[in-house]
Amino acid sequence: MKKGFTLVEILVVMSIFSLVSMVALNAFFSTYKVQMQSSSTNALISESRVLMDKVVRIVEANKIDYEEYFYQCNVQKKCPLINYENTVDPNDQLGQKDGLYTWQFFDPGFRDANLNIPDSFGLVCQENTGELIDYPNENCVSGPLRFSEDIHIGSFYADAPGNKNAFSLVGSYNDNNVEGERNLLAGKNYVNSDLESVIVSELYLKSMDGNKKIIIGRELNGENSMLSILELIAGAYEEDNGVKKNSKNFTCAPKYECGLGNADIGVRHDFYDGQESLFDQAKPISPFRLNIESLWFQLSPLNDREQNFVANIKTPQTVTISMVLTASNQNNLNLFTISPFRYILNKTIVLKD
Repeated sequence: MKKGFTLVEILVVMSIFSLVSMVALNAFFSTYKVQMQSSSTNALISESRVLMDKVVRIVEANKIDYEEYFYQCNVQKKCPLINYENTVDPNDQLGQKDGLYTWQFFDPGFRDANLNIPDSFGLVCQENTGELIDYPNENCVSGPLRFSEDIHIGSFYADAPGNKNAFSLVGSYNDNNVEGERNLLAGKNYVNSDLESVIVSELYLKSMDGNKKIIIGRELNGENSMLSILELIAGAYEEDNGVKKNSKNFTCAPKYECGLGNADIGVRHDFYDGQESLFDQAKPISPFRLNIESLWFQLSPLNDREQNFVANIKTPQTVTISMVLTASNQNNLNLFTISPFRYILNKTIVLKD
């Protein structure tokens, strides 16, 4: 008669088998989790690099928009400088008064022969009574008078103390409106003109032909941030009593749904208002499983070389992009609790003149 296994022997074998199985399964799942986390990390790194390449291509195809920085920093006094506290309101606009920065490099001439009253904009002529009137005019008996000519002098015309650049002009700036609104209080001294660069949280670019503006920045999306872009296109030059001014306003490009009142105007506040209008104006260009933890741009020089030619600025326009990216909490794969994903990217682009 053959002997069988006792109950005790069977229980011992089953216990050993269970123990070995548990160890093997733990090893398998640990290896699987590491592989999945490594795969997901590599995917996020790849997406981060693709995002940086996308931004680099946009920057390389354009130039620094000194007009927009001048408007936000000097007119609005809400410069996007790092560590400069300012409150962006729902009515704060983008793409307005383009051309005002260039106007700072013009000697506006005068409205009187004694050279006491700045002309601010345009030319004057003489009518038959000897009075000075705006040119052109059917009552002019003379051509445009030389002392009223607007002359590009290649340096800031405003006789104001402190720094004179697109990011901070202390004192007053010249508005090219006729008469009343000529001199207005400008921005605070947050930029040292002795420095060669400035660090900002929003990147303002303009196309080579000057007809398109591109705004790039972090846009809040709940607890995360996206990298978003807004494009604006040039409108007609402003007019004052039928006289064209040196500045024009930009409106949102057709694929962007903008609006401020009844106007199709870009609103800067769209980057700051959370999730309520993620696709209304600026459009996200970063994947949703990436969180833009921090974003800044280092720009050089502080003025447009073409406008500020007296300064003989030798350095070309340079943009350094710095991004810190983490895994978004909207990521469906909960693989980053043990080893959180955090990736830093930096890239410097020298722009072509």
